[in-house]
Amino acid sequence: MYSNKKKTYTFGDIIIREVKSRYYVYLSRVSSTDGKEHYVGPLDDVIKSYLKMEENSLGVGIPHTAAAGI
Repeated sequence: MYSNKKKTYTFGDIIIREVKSRYYVYLSRVSSTDGKEHYVGPLDDVIKSYLKMEENSLGVGIPHTAAAGI
């Protein structure tokens, strides 16, 4: 029998929830009095965005546009 039990993983203020074999990312708002969470997005999209950001910060994939000899 399939269980609809949610699994939750917490890393500091980052919360990852498993729902029907998919993972979703939330940010905990511990500093607020209401204790609510902020939805970030699906884990796979968060990872893709992070990898793209890292790629851009390292200069990988950015064409060299300066004149020759520079």
